Amino acid sequence: MIAAETIIPTSPGTDSVIERLIGMSHAKPTDIEDFVHWDVGVDRSRLPKPERHSWIYGTHHWDGLSEAQRMEVLWDENARDITMFILLEQYIPVLYTGYINTYRDQITPTVYEYLMIFCKEELVHILAFRRYMKMANLELYNPPAGYARLFDRLPQEHPIIGILFVLCIEWMAELAAMHNVRNHDVDPLTKEIYLVHHEGEVRHIGFGRRIVESFFEVAPPEMLTKIREMVRNNLEDLFAQFTYKPEIADRVSFKFPIASNDEEEIAKIRSSDHNRQINQERFGELYAWLGKLELMGSVQ
Repeated sequence: MIAAETIIPTSPGTDSVIERLIGMSHAKPTDIEDFVHWDVGVDRSRLPKPERHSWIYGTHHWDGLSEAQRMEVLWDENARDITMFILLEQYIPVLYTGYINTYRDQITPTVYEYLMIFCKEELVHILAFRRYMKMANLELYNPPAGYARLFDRLPQEHPIIGILFVLCIEWMAELAAMHNVRNHDVDPLTKEIYLVHHEGEVRHIGFGRRIVESFFEVAPPEMLTKIREMVRNNLEDLFAQFTYKPEIADRVSFKFPIASNDEEEIAKIRSSDHNRQINQERFGELYAWLGKLELMGSVQ
């Protein structure tokens, strides 16, 4: 059972991992000016990600686009990916400082310190991504449906639920980002900002995993049942919206082949053979972890 005085339980092994993460963060503090080589600039004539990673690649919709239209689609999809990081990282400091203020006497010193570091690093990431968006002449997307409602609800839930949702969304977005740029010839600054961001996100994901796994080892079964139900009810839609965002139809400069309200065609795009394959390639690690904790549902 969870001790009454500890709202986010840890084990000696977990504490040791978090202490190492703290040391790594202190050893390499993030700063906006030195985050990437800003003077390189963004080259919109180069790909931001491989063509086969487009949301509509492998369909007749993609085949019907010109080269210029394909490039525009890829950059607009990149804008959505950056938006996902910005939106999530704007919520995290509010959520985590809320935990610190509400449960100050129920959080271990190690967890307390890392939550503070987590918030500081996310604020720098937000500033870096917003600067990149301006340089690339990209516009933010709207939040996914239900996104604000979910994060409005999380402060009222047990902190482990908030940490779990932050972990799942952050991990999903990070796996996709690395799938897009690692080992691929893409715009240099786009690649650099994702790779540098990844250095901090790996620590954040490691923290979330250890905290959640420690909690699942000691939490009462009835609480785990509630958590699993809440996660399953939200994750399937989050994966679907990440796979294809209908808003793109209203953003590009040409008539997009799929109307933003064509729910039948949108469902086909999200479940296309190519998107299933891409999702398995990029999210396989996350799928396996969710399955291990019985959080998976039918998101595949």
